[in-house]
Amino acid sequence: MTYTRITDGAELVSELSGSDVDDDVEVRYRVLDLWMVTIRSATSGLDTGPETLTVEPFVDEDGRAEESSRDELLTGDVLRAVPMQDARRRIKRAKLEWAQTHGYMDPIPSRFSTDRDFALLARIYADAVAAGQRNPIKNLSVRYGISRNTLSARIRVARDRGLLTRPDEGDGGSLTPAAVALLEQQAGEAGGSDG
Repeated sequence: MTYTRITDGAELVSELSGSDVDDDVEVRYRVLDLWMVTIRSATSGLDTGPETLTVEPFVDEDGRAEESSRDELLTGDVLRAVPMQDARRRIKRAKLEWAQTHGYMDPIPSRFSTDRDFALLARIYADAVAAGQRNPIKNLSVRYGISRNTLSARIRVARDRGLLTRPDEGDGGSLTPAAVALLEQQAGEAGGSDG
């Protein structure tokens, strides 16, 4: 069987999420040709790190383990060869897709071009401020997998476009009437397309 090489010592064997793995995210790697490393995380929650990491001798599709893996010890070299950065990236992407698919998070466009895109972001930011989050940009950057700098710049553009109040205008995180009008217009168009 052919696997996708991730690093010199690790190949991606499988990546599963959702009902296939009890609503978890599971990423499996063949490490140093001898070990199967399975990394799992629940789809719920904002953490992007693994909850469990299991290391077992690699067994091929015929159920045979490499002869040499039976004599090998689990060493620091094996653990260092596990591509944790790749695993965290895959887990983060799967969690974000799951949360958006199940309605737990509003999707944020990957590219922002229209006032509606910025009004949606302004609403998400305003909701975070209204919920009492002390650092909404940091929390939203983790939640959506967007860098703090990018998110901060997009919030600044939303303010420049008159969609979000400025810090010197009170709490600095309220929707303006222009943003409310855009969101209501979008909701009306979405509702009209269903029927």
